[in-house]
Amino acid sequence: MIHTVDPSNPLPLYYQVYQSILQRIQTGEFTPGNPLPPERKLVEEYGASRITIVKALDMLENDGFIDRQHGRGTFVTSSSSPVDSSNAPQTSGTIGIVVPSLNHPFLSSIMTGVARAANLAGYALQVISYFEDSAAERKQVTSIAEGTLDGLIVYPRLYEANLGLYRALSAKKPLVMVDRYLAGLDTDRVIYQDELAGFELTELLIQQGHRRIAWISHEAPATSVQNRLSGHRRALGTHDLAPDEDLMWLDLFPRQKRVSETPLMSLDLRERLFARIYATEPTILLAANYDIALRVANCVVSGNLEYAQQNHGAEDGECRYLELAAFSYETALIVPPHCIIHAYQSGEELGGKAAQLLFERIQAPNTAARTVEVPMQIVAPACGEQRSLMIPRRQPDAASQVGR
Repeated sequence: MIHTVDPSNPLPLYYQVYQSILQRIQTGEFTPGNPLPPERKLVEEYGASRITIVKALDMLENDGFIDRQHGRGTFVTSSSSPVDSSNAPQTSGTIGIVVPSLNHPFLSSIMTGVARAANLAGYALQVISYFEDSAAERKQVTSIAEGTLDGLIVYPRLYEANLGLYRALSAKKPLVMVDRYLAGLDTDRVIYQDELAGFELTELLIQQGHRRIAWISHEAPATSVQNRLSGHRRALGTHDLAPDEDLMWLDLFPRQKRVSETPLMSLDLRERLFARIYATEPTILLAANYDIALRVANCVVSGNLEYAQQNHGAEDGECRYLELAAFSYETALIVPPHCIIHAYQSGEELGGKAAQLLFERIQAPNTAARTVEVPMQIVAPACGEQRSLMIPRRQPDAASQVGR
């Protein structure tokens, strides 16, 4: 039998490999006590990278299906007995997850957590995406309300018009909001401890000596962003630092774009960023998410390349260092580029807990709405590792023409 992964499948490649190997174990192809094929063989079989195979094996090991023995190989555990299809549990039902995009790494990790939990609980999973189209979203959600799904997990858009849409849906189907929620809709939700993370991250930056912290975010209406900003402001107040509106950069990114579409960023964005830095003189930039941190870093790097070309290299004292911190989603396996510190979010954990809460709601539909909060972890790079951004002390000519 040929085993491959499907790049068009919305689930990450490593999760597809995980599912395939688990199925091969449960159907008796790989039996307890015997070794799995070596990694290089699995790479060939699945046509995937070694990193993909290793991550799939990590998941299998964490779930107790395999045992890695140093110097000997990887063995199927005794608890991984083949499934007798005649006695296999029937599918519990079908749940769905609604997301605006299938290819964003953070959303992909949430979907992986949901899919993993659904698989273990015996639920089929339907993935629905409206690709940032409001009309498509309304059509999809309306169709779901009349369909046969047993429940739904939603990563909501940020428009108040959706409040009535999802309120009507929640009256017909068990509904769990994930990562952010719609204020005014009393439904189950699984979110991060955003306010606490915003407080702890800012508190640490202040302890490191920062007093001028520039907050950068887009999607200001998102509850996740608002709660992180609330924690940030609380930490400032704890140290008698009055919030400075000149350091609240909510207008730097007029609309969200995928990082992959703009590797060096637009000239206009770069000019606005440099103009803001020179006008307000922060000592550190705090990005509300990983995408923003990466865009800021790319803007600065591309700006410095241009500056170096125009000035034939910076003279002594011509540059200063500006630090960068961020909230970072799970797929950033290392600290984001140029970040001195970040608050780490696990999308898979978030998705898994959302699925578990939905299963409970399906079984007990008339209980009070619940909120589950997932903690973040503050992560810093290795001691002595240089991650600061280098900013020219003189403002490039193009940026000097841009108003605040």
